[in-house]
Amino acid sequence: MAIKLKIFIGIVIVSLFVGLFLGLLIENCSADEQRAEISIIGEPTYKLTNKVIKNNRVLGRTFLVDVTIHNAGDLRSEELVVNFTDEEGFSLADYIYLDPGETKIISFTWSTMLNRDQEITINYFPADIDATWNKYNSGSKTVMIKIEDGLPATSTPGFEFLLVIIAVILIAFLLKKKR
Repeated sequence: MAIKLKIFIGIVIVSLFVGLFLGLLIENCSADEQRAEISIIGEPTYKLTNKVIKNNRVLGRTFLVDVTIHNAGDLRSEELVVNFTDEEGFSLADYIYLDPGETKIISFTWSTMLNRDQEITINYFPADIDATWNKYNSGSKTVMIKIEDGLPATSTPGFEFLLVIIAVILIAFLLKKKR
């Protein structure tokens, strides 16, 4: 009976070690999942292409904004929406597919009448509304569009107040001198 118990314990211990070894072996032998892996490469770029000028004042600007999108995966992407949205909610969109290893530059022509730097958000996501969004098929990037030449200022803020004070002092001085 003692020999059968020793054999049984030995079989259990050997089985545990074999199971542990096979578990580690299977865990380290994982197959790569086939999928598209979409991402925005680098920072979106922009350049001023047109200014609308009237009476020596810049009324609006047009920019060409480029974003580079890449598929690092093994499969062709599903149809993707590349969406461009400014602070005011103005939105532009383009629809694309990306083959494995393919990189595309998507260009948007964007116009604004605002005379200040503006934040633009570029999103990409599946065009199919039933598709599940994940880190491989959706993401976003934000870029700040710098408006380098603002409208010319009509005056220095607060400078008028100083001129009024000086004028009041001069008038008081002249009135006192005449008496």
